[in-house]
Amino acid sequence: MLNQSGRIARIRLLAASAMATAVIGAPAAALEGAGPSSASPRGLLPAAAAGPVTIVVSTDRQHLTVYDGDRAVAESVVSTGMPGHSTPHGVFSIIEKQAFHRSTIYSGAPMPFMQRLTWSGVALHEGHVTGHPASHGCVRLPAAFAKELYRYTKRGARVIIAHDNVTPAPIAAVAPFEPPPSRRFVMGEAANDGRMPGEIEQTDATISAARIRTRNDVVGAAPVTALVSRKTGMLYVRRAFAPIFEAPATIDEPNRPLGAHVYVARRSSGGAVSWSTMTVTGQVREALNAPEQHGTKSDEAARAVLPSSASGALARVHLAPGTEARLNTLLSEGATLIISDEGARLHESWAGTNFIAIVE
Repeated sequence: MLNQSGRIARIRLLAASAMATAVIGAPAAALEGAGPSSASPRGLLPAAAAGPVTIVVSTDRQHLTVYDGDRAVAESVVSTGMPGHSTPHGVFSIIEKQAFHRSTIYSGAPMPFMQRLTWSGVALHEGHVTGHPASHGCVRLPAAFAKELYRYTKRGARVIIAHDNVTPAPIAAVAPFEPPPSRRFVMGEAANDGRMPGEIEQTDATISAARIRTRNDVVGAAPVTALVSRKTGMLYVRRAFAPIFEAPATIDEPNRPLGAHVYVARRSSGGAVSWSTMTVTGQVREALNAPEQHGTKSDEAARAVLPSSASGALARVHLAPGTEARLNTLLSEGATLIISDEGARLHESWAGTNFIAIVE
């Protein structure tokens, strides 16, 4: 429940957002604890994120929530795709940003503060928001919030689009967190010898005090994203939208759905690594919610095969010891693991993405 100061803060926020087409702002709990140093000038989003940023869109609620780590820091009403032009559900990331963009599909329609989610045309952007499905598949945002969200995010930020309002849930360690071991050069060794794509080598202090810089330095600090696909039985690993390696994965009960689950690594206040997970539900949920017929479950519900929970999906996936060790050396804060029934070679996950897992 809001105290009096919280109510005042909320009222001020609503007043600041009056020019938007819908009410937007920070969650009440965040407003109560936010100080001047953590708030942006408009107060819609913090000045910067402390942890991995995740954006969650609920098409059932026409609602968007922004998370900094596991903490909700802002929310907004949205308008997603209307019937015949539905917004896809699944796991995405921001793959391109343009402060002003025109649609190449719909007669050059303006799309201010565009944050692309797929190369086929789905994006977050400023638009007319009604709180009801109204777009051609994009997620429309109120003007003030679209501008603030554009400032707050970076390419690679994870976006979850689901029917329900998905929230992060803690989960036991997904994999051991080990920083990449330092490496040293010796005289005569080429800087690229033995390098794994995307890795940065360490300078040998006996050779030079200057840091060796390569084209990989631009992406070397970016967290990795790994996808386990039931469809292909493979693990795929990318960093900054570029492939690093892939390897076979063994999946128990390979004909049973895994579901779509996202696991994100973050550092706790004590410096240790903790994990949170989000699950995107699909048609199984709709089947199980189908009305009963003459006191019995509908045919759809009777035939539905439940996918695994987030912890159950992890337990069904097995990697070779060498593959797991290689993956672990790449893990860092913000590293993401996606487990999905879809394949990385789905056309939406072609080069230039950190994987897209569509949930039907």
